[in-house]
Amino acid sequence: MQRRDPIEVKDHDPAWAERFLAEAPTVERALDGMAAASVEHVGSTAVPGLPANPIIDMVVALHGEASPDAVRSALERIGWVPDPQPNDGGMRRLSFCRPAPARRTHHLRVVDESSAPWRDWIAFRDRLRIDPQGASAYGDLKRRLARLHRHDRDAYRVGKAAFVRETLFAGRVHVATADAWERMGRLRAGGGVGAVRDLRLMASGLPLPSWNSADLTGPAPDLEGAAEFYGARAVPWGVRVPAGAGLRRGRLRLTQRMMGAEAGDLLPSPRVRGLELRSAKRADADLVVALDAAGFGEDPRVTRPWTEPQVGAAGFDVVLGALGGESIGTAFTLRSDGLAGPALLLGGVTVLPEARGRGVAGAMSSWLLERGFARGARLAHLHSDTATAAAVYARLGFADAGELDVYTEL
Repeated sequence: MQRRDPIEVKDHDPAWAERFLAEAPTVERALDGMAAASVEHVGSTAVPGLPANPIIDMVVALHGEASPDAVRSALERIGWVPDPQPNDGGMRRLSFCRPAPARRTHHLRVVDESSAPWRDWIAFRDRLRIDPQGASAYGDLKRRLARLHRHDRDAYRVGKAAFVRETLFAGRVHVATADAWERMGRLRAGGGVGAVRDLRLMASGLPLPSWNSADLTGPAPDLEGAAEFYGARAVPWGVRVPAGAGLRRGRLRLTQRMMGAEAGDLLPSPRVRGLELRSAKRADADLVVALDAAGFGEDPRVTRPWTEPQVGAAGFDVVLGALGGESIGTAFTLRSDGLAGPALLLGGVTVLPEARGRGVAGAMSSWLLERGFARGARLAHLHSDTATAAAVYARLGFADAGELDVYTEL
């Protein structure tokens, strides 16, 4: 049935959350035994303060063995009407609405639990919930598109696509960063991980705030609970938030430029004549520590407790580069398999001053990434400290993924 309702973007209404809560339990009961997780409220009506076309978007994931026919029958019995959407078949999903396709108040998508759309809808919602500047820009875009394309839903969707893609990419990179730092927190004897309301917590146990980091996951972070977590370990700490999001206390210490690359976007670096690359073993820890400290201009007595445990540890792939038999650089990747899926953190990329300008950093990074993607990683991510470094990563296929503000003295 062709839809006749126009696109209307209205100011946010808190009642939208109530309308979702009124429907979700009934859907969950109908899909009992077939659903892999709770019904989620997604889309713009799920983001506080965001203007939206007032249709309540809902999504639920199914176990892989759930029968589509059984799902369809169960939902039709409680009043949901099949409402097929573009690409439903390719995305392995079913779409339903209430009360009818021509005049919808609710839209329900049913997807496979392993599907990318399930993760992406939630990731996009969560990113906008913690990124006021992004949410404001999205609201402005939706209003403008609604005025231009009031009766053309295809054009409205196309107009939003670039913003959605960029926001989702930034959100995935931030989540992958938190996944990797949780791996870091479990690596050292004095470390640990945890969670309080709207924050994921990681502690290395080492005495620098940059080595003890929390990541924002919602709009009302429990900073007091985080302070207790870090206070019990007697370490300074910081919080990463989308640039411009702000915190009610603390000092803005720095802004990190985030970058990411999908597996299919990697552009392998050209070979560097005479460069020998090999994977570092546990016995190479002293060499890696020395190269890391010299390359970054740090005191190895300070950086050793951070760098040494990574060499030979599960999930880490550390490369050593040599020219003419002399070791001149190192870098690492860390594999995580958390909320962002299989991902690689690229870090510690450093080359001794006398060997810079020859493409060594790019070659080491490319070597590590090719190995990691071959082993199943789907996303690589990093933060770039300088424009020069960002240019190296861009030549490898990395794209900007927004910025994160880091707050300390909390």
